[in-house]
Amino acid sequence: MNEKKIGDLINTILFSSLIVSLIMTILLPFISFSNQIYPDFIYGISLYNTNKSLELAVYKSLLLVGSIVSLLFGIKINNTPHKDNPPKLPYIYYFLIGLVLTTVIFSTVISTKLITALFFYIVVYSLWQNYANKLMLMGFFSYYTTTAIIALITFLVPICPAYEIFYKFGDDVNQIFLLILSIILTFGIICLWNKFGEKFLNKTILILQIFLPLNLLIYFKDTYEYGAKVIKLPYPALFYIVISFVILFAFYNAFCFIKKQFLEKNLNIKTLISLSSVLVIFAMNSFTSPAQIIPSDLFHHGEQIVEFQQVFGQNLTLYKDFTPSSGNYSLLTGTVLKLMGDNATIYPVAYSLILFCFAILVGVLSYTLAGSPISLLLGASTGLFIYNRGYLILPILLILTLPKLINNRDLWLKIWILLIIIGGFYYPIYGASMFFATLPFGFVQFKEFLKTNYQKNIKFYFSWIVMFLVVAVMLPIFLNMAKHILLLANQSMLADGATILNPRQFMPKEYLTFLPTGIRFVFYILSKIFIPTISVILPITVLGTIWINNKNNVFYKSPLFLVLSSSIIFQIVAFSYTLIAADESTIISRTAIVVVPILQYLTLGLYIFGKDYLKESTKKQLVILTLILASGIMFSTIFSNWFSCDIKHKIGGLQNDSCKLSASFKYLNNDYIFVDGKKLNIKKLGKGFMKCENFEKLKEYNNFIQTHKMQNATFMNLPRMFYYILDVKSCYNDLTYLFQTKKAQDNYIKYLNKVSEKPIIADFEYLGNYEILKWIEDNNYIKLKNGWFVYVNDLKKYHLNNSDIEKKSDLFDDEINFDISCNSFGKSIKTLEKAFDRTLSMPVDDVIYDKNSLKINFKDKINGKEFDYLYLKININEDLNKKFFGSFDNRLLTLYKNNQELSKYILNIYWDNKKNQPIVTVLGNGELLIPLGYNSSWRNNFHKNLLIEIKNMPNLKIEKIEFFGR
Repeated sequence: MNEKKIGDLINTILFSSLIVSLIMTILLPFISFSNQIYPDFIYGISLYNTNKSLELAVYKSLLLVGSIVSLLFGIKINNTPHKDNPPKLPYIYYFLIGLVLTTVIFSTVISTKLITALFFYIVVYSLWQNYANKLMLMGFFSYYTTTAIIALITFLVPICPAYEIFYKFGDDVNQIFLLILSIILTFGIICLWNKFGEKFLNKTILILQIFLPLNLLIYFKDTYEYGAKVIKLPYPALFYIVISFVILFAFYNAFCFIKKQFLEKNLNIKTLISLSSVLVIFAMNSFTSPAQIIPSDLFHHGEQIVEFQQVFGQNLTLYKDFTPSSGNYSLLTGTVLKLMGDNATIYPVAYSLILFCFAILVGVLSYTLAGSPISLLLGASTGLFIYNRGYLILPILLILTLPKLINNRDLWLKIWILLIIIGGFYYPIYGASMFFATLPFGFVQFKEFLKTNYQKNIKFYFSWIVMFLVVAVMLPIFLNMAKHILLLANQSMLADGATILNPRQFMPKEYLTFLPTGIRFVFYILSKIFIPTISVILPITVLGTIWINNKNNVFYKSPLFLVLSSSIIFQIVAFSYTLIAADESTIISRTAIVVVPILQYLTLGLYIFGKDYLKESTKKQLVILTLILASGIMFSTIFSNWFSCDIKHKIGGLQNDSCKLSASFKYLNNDYIFVDGKKLNIKKLGKGFMKCENFEKLKEYNNFIQTHKMQNATFMNLPRMFYYILDVKSCYNDLTYLFQTKKAQDNYIKYLNKVSEKPIIADFEYLGNYEILKWIEDNNYIKLKNGWFVYVNDLKKYHLNNSDIEKKSDLFDDEINFDISCNSFGKSIKTLEKAFDRTLSMPVDDVIYDKNSLKINFKDKINGKEFDYLYLKININEDLNKKFFGSFDNRLLTLYKNNQELSKYILNIYWDNKKNQPIVTVLGNGELLIPLGYNSSWRNNFHKNLLIEIKNMPNLKIEKIEFFGR
């Protein structure tokens, strides 16, 4: 090949990414305090009083500039002749050092596994340099052979005193115990190797792999320690069948591989690693607990199964009678759950099995694409996330990158279309990202397809007719999905977002505690920005530099072009969703679901295809960098050990394997109760454990539904998991507060007006649902004593009498706390006032000021239904303003301190001489736009005055009073 090979990119990539991150970190305080523009009353980042739109705009601009600078440097460097200088030490050494440092910076965890691996490699490299890699591989397999033997023991003897004694000392001590056992085994093998030679070492490495499939027995742990009791809960048959099949296949593959390689003389690292070992390691490091414990988070976990239950259980039409919040990924979980027995306690079992299957799939694809060494290293240092929305990202990319498939362009195009359809249906934002990401290479493949003389037989035409039929069938569904997504798109950032700096976000307590607070905080913010930055700049720099330096060649036809171009585009499109929420108190979480699969993909792609376009040292440096970043994130992010049914018993993730090997599920304290759905006559509850408070709530809801014959009713706003457990019907969408803009709520109301049956409204969320709140009032709903709302004409239908009804003239008259949202909206008055069609200005001269309150008397009574929003502009003196918002030179830390200052100045708003429960808001900078109509007593009456009480009232003066209505 005549391609010019590229080198020396690593420094420019790191430097450019770091500069972008530093500049963004410096600018953040200025950005965060600026005014967010609101097109509507959307509650989310309004509770932070920060500016997410500007943050994203500035970051994207800096990312673009940083990418261009990095690319220009890369081009310039490679226009200058230079030698390919390999490092003095092996790359594995730099990988281990980099991973230890990255893990410390990202999570402040000094992993005993990593430290042991690093010191072991230093020792073997110092003593036996020529055999260091083989000895490292042997040590790796010795460790997992040790875990395999313990997994077998704890499987055969559920309560094993010989091993359980170590659990009294905690998971960290147990992990050290595992390492000690594996070190003893490892050095025993080294002693024998010194005596018998390299053939013995090769055969030992092969033999050790026969034990590895035993590690998968951790999935069969089914014993629970509950107080003084030991309870055994077997799994569904499907779970045993699938896991057992993989274990047997792994044994068979390992046996055949060992048999084939055992007598070979010249074995290297590539020929010493079996497929079964790769699969086992991927599955073990992607493990999530199948414990039959219903998670306490009824919202997110309920989301995983409510769609299947509504569409197939309640026979609702998808995107007509029921609209899922953000894609159809939950249909997979619901389907597996249905096959397993269809009850809530086995939901974690279904989730665990799905993740297991995807881990096996990724292991097979990685091994097929890139071979055993890099696949084993990838599985050992990363694995898969628990967060199932991103499950398809890596498998789809790996399938489309298979060289044999790429060469068969007819088949590639068909599979591409199918995978895009599946990905888009599964999770639309990632499906759209995948479509745009692979579109450039898709054009290349289509162009080459037209040039190729395929045999145009019946099979050819039939296959394409089938493809077009699939597209035609799915098109209406995708159009309905697009309609729903576009309806909510305008509110997504404001409703679901979180700025990197916000008053509710704090550093994890354990984060870099050995550093001063200010430096810790800078590292924390810098890390959050650096990760997505380098994951984009790296492929842009590599792609652009190769492209510019190989103008006359056909680089765009190569798999590496697909790897690099799709990595860039996928992230840029997906970041439009993931970057809106810089999740609280973690380095990176939602964005990690995109970044890690892309880094894994880059690791494999650069390793296998980079040799044609990159100098060997540069290729290896880039592979190590992507792998270190992916591993560091996996070691630190919450999604790598997130499930465990929220017991304080983490599944270990990559940090700790000992808790996976425990003979039983522990730490079931008094917060949990053992439940049996059959005895309670709640069919879909199942048999297992549940948080006590959730169980009491479930019993209360179930008893009320059964007593009042509501089993066939339609509900709004039940806890999501309860729709499934109680097997009741949802109304359009299971939660109303997901619809916050007036347009979105009007669309929801349009559906409510169309259906013949008025829904029962359970746990209604006020904030963000003002239009729906008004609909509830205007449609003659009655509030029950349990907090539910029922249509007045349905009282007899559900056998409800006066003892069940809360006798109040106003449905919504409880205290409402808007926190600092009113200040957020007030600062955006110029935009929001366009949403109103009625305005009433009030004179400020008649305001009566008292010690801790002020009173506004109206000359004429105000109709609360016509004017349901109040705008106040309050003058705050300069000293107080500084106290709120801090000086520019120290904003990074003062932001957090100012949150405490802000909370001191709280407004309680009453009317008509305190005839209402207060509307509560925070003063902020003094500009307040307050939705008074959330309180029914304002909206349904005429009013003669307002009373505003301010705790710890500062010296202030009202400058402007206006009422608005729409």
